[in-house]
Amino acid sequence: NNGFMGYNTSTSWTTVDDLATVPFTHERYDNSGSYDTSNYRHYPKESGTYFYHASVYSSNSATHSSFGFLLEGTEDSNITGAHHQTWGMSGQFDVARDEMLYMAQIIYVAVGENVRVCSMGGTHDFYPGHSFWSGMRIR
Repeated sequence: NNGFMGYNTSTSWTTVDDLATVPFTHERYDNSGSYDTSNYRHYPKESGTYFYHASVYSSNSATHSSFGFLLEGTEDSNITGAHHQTWGMSGQFDVARDEMLYMAQIIYVAVGENVRVCSMGGTHDFYPGHSFWSGMRIR
């Protein structure tokens, strides 16, 4: 029962810096009140295993795009830096063209931790109007 879907209604290309959060400013649904539309993160109200899925429309004028899920929490606190675990999807293109990147991941998230979608490995473009992400607790 703990699920959400975030999206953005903008029709302008947006540049997202390395490890910066992709801005999904609206909710299609959030049946547990766990998605924060001001900082675009999922804060589970229950610890558990979550299935996350994202669809990011990217590239614009680039030949490479990379986005991923970032878990910020205590599980791997020995890792240096502000982030602890990232999982993602990367696209390498022969020519500059638009691409849809799909990614899915199952992640254990505890109460007090959060998950977000971010740019990985550099600055990348994304088109908000064709992008979304969602998550749900599966156990």
